[in-house]
Amino acid sequence: MLLVTVVFNRTSVTQQAETLAFITLAPFAFDVFDRRSVDPSAPDRPASRCGLWAALLVIPLGVSILRDHNLQGLAGEAVRYTSRLTEAFLGTLLVGVYLWLRRRRRGAWTVPPRSSDSVAT
Repeated sequence: MLLVTVVFNRTSVTQQAETLAFITLAPFAFDVFDRRSVDPSAPDRPASRCGLWAALLVIPLGVSILRDHNLQGLAGEAVRYTSRLTEAFLGTLLVGVYLWLRRRRRGAWTVPPRSSDSVAT
């Protein structure tokens, strides 16, 4: 993303930041760091989940602090671009927390696993 921002027209790329960020964050958040949120048979990895949640909070906060310093050049462009991603970071965090709370409810994952016979061809 940073390479595209530097090489091509920065304005049009920056305007798409929110959409591109969620499309990029969601697979990492729900397939890599907290697979159990979408697959009940996956192992629970609380350290990975907590690390993800911390990153989803700290990155927007850090970018917000850096934006106040009015950086110029490539660093300034990267900070301005990343500051537009705040909604994607916090939205991903909210979805992750919701799925985790839902999973903790008793009986939340009572759906039996699919067998290969039940899949329609």
